[in-house]
Amino acid sequence: MNVMRRHRLLYVLGVVMCATVGAPRSSIAQGERNGRALAIVAGVFQYDLSGTGTSLFGAARLELPLGSFVVAEPGLTVGRYDAQFGSTVTLLFPEIQLQLQGRGSVSPYLGVGAGPAFAFSEGESQTELGLSTALGVRFRTRSDWGVRGELRVRAIDPFTGTTAEWGLGISRRL
Repeated sequence: MNVMRRHRLLYVLGVVMCATVGAPRSSIAQGERNGRALAIVAGVFQYDLSGTGTSLFGAARLELPLGSFVVAEPGLTVGRYDAQFGSTVTLLFPEIQLQLQGRGSVSPYLGVGAGPAFAFSEGESQTELGLSTALGVRFRTRSDWGVRGELRVRAIDPFTGTTAEWGLGISRRL
């Protein structure tokens, strides 16, 4: 990744993080419907990287409401896959997504995001830009617990590699 792309990526992530931290807080009543939550998500991902196949992933994500229908979701996804020449590659995707979501105990959502994509294998590493989209639904089972199902598709080094993550998760309101 060249220096200009790295600086652009850091600038964009910085702006989004500042907007997330500086956003006005929801009222208490609104916070009960759409409060902050920590989600743990796991599932399978299909990949077309340096080889193709299916593997497992895990993720931790923080749901931060910015308004009635907008959620910022910073998170970290971790996965491993076998490259076409036999080495195992570990992937890290720290990212932030902005999501539009419905209201109520069943909340479908659609999101777009960005962040670096780190690949580690046999003592070497590589960093590229990752772009993602998500389509999912959150179900609140109690006032402080929830579950979710999601499909998250990633383009790495825009469109030289892709993943499709099929995940299920559990969340707890903070």
